[in-house]
Amino acid sequence: MSRQRFIALHGMLGDPADWQPIADRVGGEWVALDLLDAIEAGVEDFESFCRWLNQEVPQSAGVEDCLLGYSLGGRLAMHAMVADRQRWQHVVIVSAHPGLEDEDEKVARVDADALWEERFGDDDVAWDAALRMWNAQPVLAGVGDDWVAGRLALEPRRAAVARAMRCWSLGRQQALWDDLERCDLPCLWVAGAVDGKFAALSERASGLCVRGELALVDGVGHRVLHESPERFGALLRDWVARIG
Repeated sequence: MSRQRFIALHGMLGDPADWQPIADRVGGEWVALDLLDAIEAGVEDFESFCRWLNQEVPQSAGVEDCLLGYSLGGRLAMHAMVADRQRWQHVVIVSAHPGLEDEDEKVARVDADALWEERFGDDDVAWDAALRMWNAQPVLAGVGDDWVAGRLALEPRRAAVARAMRCWSLGRQQALWDDLERCDLPCLWVAGAVDGKFAALSERASGLCVRGELALVDGVGHRVLHESPERFGALLRDWVARIG
């Protein structure tokens, strides 16, 4: 009998420990990866990340791997999913964008992320000030000073954070909408019901996947993991039990 393993990817400015409250509620074997390790190992784009991921967590006989990703981690997980559909048995995408389809929007996003790269990479900009600017974005409303305090420890790795802003900009990401139509893996798309933009993106994406399902978490915004680990953990546990 195969055993279940969860491979979890955090968001931008995230930490592997962000998944611990979820792992505690779901149980089982978890491997939460540090995405800055990939940047510091020389990963420069989405394609090289997929190779790094397979090196870090090789496929193992008798193991069913569920790949999970939140926000940036969800975008990386989508690329890994479409790059090798035989590698993963289940996929969970939380508050993540399958890719911009308009070229002008891509250019604008690359330019916007270049500004974030500059802010986070410039030692003359106080680290806590850069974090507060990031946290003030409307899409991230719902988690305040506690989130900022939890990211202060990333300051020694601010160069890697800045490179991640550039390498994994949404503007540099391939639009994966057409690829989703060819995905036949069980795939759960999760978003906060209050996060209208990503709720709509998740609804569209789940409808394209052959075995896609949508779960909207009531009263929650973009940061589903942080705002309601209890409800997210419960729905993930129930979904895995049902499809497993």
